[in-house]
Amino acid sequence: MSGGDSGQSMAKIAVVDLMFHWPPHGGACTDLRETFNRLQQRGHQVSLFVPHFTDIWPRGRVRGEGLDFPFKLIKFDSATFHRQHLPQRFRQEVDQFKPDYIFLGDSTFLKPYLIEAFKDYPIIARFYTYELICFKYYEYFRYKKRCNRSYLTHPIRCLLCSLYAMGKPLLTGRYELWSHEFVVGRSFYPGYYRRVVDALRKCQVAIVYNKNIKKLLDGYCPRVVVIPGGVDISRFPFGKWNKPSSPKGVRIVFSGRANDKRKGLPVLIKAGKILRERKIDFQLLVTTQRPFREPWIKPLGWLTHEALIQELLQSDIAVVPSVWEEPFGMVAVEAMACGLPVVASRVGGLQEIVEEGATGFLVEPMDYQTMADRLETLCRSEKLRESMGKAGRKRAEELYDWDTIVDTYYPSIFA
Repeated sequence: MSGGDSGQSMAKIAVVDLMFHWPPHGGACTDLRETFNRLQQRGHQVSLFVPHFTDIWPRGRVRGEGLDFPFKLIKFDSATFHRQHLPQRFRQEVDQFKPDYIFLGDSTFLKPYLIEAFKDYPIIARFYTYELICFKYYEYFRYKKRCNRSYLTHPIRCLLCSLYAMGKPLLTGRYELWSHEFVVGRSFYPGYYRRVVDALRKCQVAIVYNKNIKKLLDGYCPRVVVIPGGVDISRFPFGKWNKPSSPKGVRIVFSGRANDKRKGLPVLIKAGKILRERKIDFQLLVTTQRPFREPWIKPLGWLTHEALIQELLQSDIAVVPSVWEEPFGMVAVEAMACGLPVVASRVGGLQEIVEEGATGFLVEPMDYQTMADRLETLCRSEKLRESMGKAGRKRAEELYDWDTIVDTYYPSIFA
């Protein structure tokens, strides 16, 4: 490692991620790009290694625009994308870079094999979701509520649960992304559990999104650190509180994957019906192309990130009614950055983002009655919306700006 102008040692960091796309397909890709662009700008030498394998899912779709660090695509096919060849191939490519650290991002069921392959290096493992904790599509959600088990504590029960969930692709051999990696990783073998536990112990640091995931990994990894996601606050203009009036009343916005049952849109619609019964004048804006029978719901269709920001800036309240344990909750941070009060479920990372009574309200998941009560309170008080919105913006600036996150957390990671 070499010294930088700041006095901190500058490191060579090999970033390995099996799911990275750019432009991004999800928040994990954005998180990785924002983090390592800044680390590269601060003097670290970063190189990204990504598989190019399109047979099951289009891995390796990466365009360099917007990436401040170099990347290498490593070609695989159906005969080579498996637990034995893939780690060896990555090790060969990464060794040529001669890094000081391995940063291991999304790698699902192949993560233990990659950790074993890189065991001679200091390994920083990033867990964007419930990777190696829940095998059922990372949901950590069972019988319409938060699961109280994990693969680390109940491996057999969790394996049976995941086999049931993936039954059709496993029985037919028509694999999608998840079931394919489950099979090529031999995650159903009796020895896989021991491999997972041993791999976690080999990690120098595990980075997670919220305190609950930290609790689940504590005792397995030597050091677990909570590092939140963030926003580039400069892209979220915010001046005086001057919301444009709407002829259809208070504008309540739901942004995110509306068709994902875990995001809780049906709960919000039930709350909306209660608000209508109470004669509250509002309009619910939803980022989906799906039509609705209710005239007070307006589908916004698919929005670019820039268009979403503009929609948030013109709205009055943001709602995040998730019914599962959201690993983070980026939509809440984006809403706060736009000066909106947020009504969110008391789950996962959301309960760490929204400050109850200060930047918004937290309600128990699926409690549409209380959600309606909190929304009514905000709908009836522009002054409260303004004060909570300003507090949320301040919280976003102080805690969730990418520059702040990188400068606060990462010097001790790559020391």
